[in-house]
Amino acid sequence: MIGRVMGSGLSLAIVSLGGGFGCAARLAVREALAARGISSATAILAVNLVGAALGGMAIGLAPDPGSGPRIAALAVLSGWTTYSAFSTDVLAAIRAGRRGRAAFLWTGTILATPVIALVSARLAGGGAP
Repeated sequence: MIGRVMGSGLSLAIVSLGGGFGCAARLAVREALAARGISSATAILAVNLVGAALGGMAIGLAPDPGSGPRIAALAVLSGWTTYSAFSTDVLAAIRAGRRGRAAFLWTGTILATPVIALVSARLAGGGAP
């Protein structure tokens, strides 16, 4: 287990750096998609769906919760995906009277991401939790 083997200081550094990298990558992807005319809310939905798939793969490939590769992968993905941006996008859609859009974003995130993560974990060989 990385925390036991390397110490909590190194684990904290890995999680912090990974989270920062993931956040920077999310911003870069959102900006790149915006340059192509894709809304910020749709970009965040795509990021969250990809993050669910990659998270499922990380769990499937490294089933030990304390393994270094799994901690590093999930640290990057925790910065990559964002529940707060999803929440504000849904709220903004509701406030703008775009209830169908809000329902699409909500459904896509709340229902699809766990299913995608489960399928990805199975495909990566981790089976079902």
